[in-house]
Amino acid sequence: MPVQPLKMEHTESIAKIHAEALEGDFLPSMGIGFLETYYESVLTAGSIFGYVYFEQEIPVGFVVGSTNAAVMFRKTLSGAAVKLGWKAIPALLRHPHLLRNVAETFLYPEREAVVSDKAELLVIAVCAEKRGEGIGRVLVEALNREFRKQKVTSYKVSVLESRVGANGFYKRLGFQQAATFSLYGKGWIIYTYDLFGSAL
Repeated sequence: MPVQPLKMEHTESIAKIHAEALEGDFLPSMGIGFLETYYESVLTAGSIFGYVYFEQEIPVGFVVGSTNAAVMFRKTLSGAAVKLGWKAIPALLRHPHLLRNVAETFLYPEREAVVSDKAELLVIAVCAEKRGEGIGRVLVEALNREFRKQKVTSYKVSVLESRVGANGFYKRLGFQQAATFSLYGKGWIIYTYDLFGSAL
């Protein structure tokens, strides 16, 4: 099966995919070591699930979702704040301006709360050389099936306004723009997806 449930053993691979695919975003700017620890922490905290797409036994894409992103955020911070802080030190020493982004991250749940859906697609990423092959769509379909099993009726995803390709991807899949907000000095768009009124 090309799509497998996300497990702890996959964290190193998805951290590398995330860093490459979303270069320039806040989490990748903290380094691959931080990203790997972040994924280990959120999996340990629970409240998330995900899927990894394999090609010839090599991970080339993944998606992570949560039935309650705000709870996941709190659990992760309470359980792994020290570990994550330690992993963040090298990046913060090289780029002190990132401290402001760290502080702003705590505002994320409040900013996106303008849309009431608690469930959320947290991140999706596909290796650059594999984009355009329908992998992202397959991953979203897997996410949707799991959300439906957990009786979620709709969920949201936040996307940078500047990521034209990502915005187009969600629109093609039937996501609807619901709100906008600002974080890290950048504009974001919140899309929602109706799990029982859409085709995927």
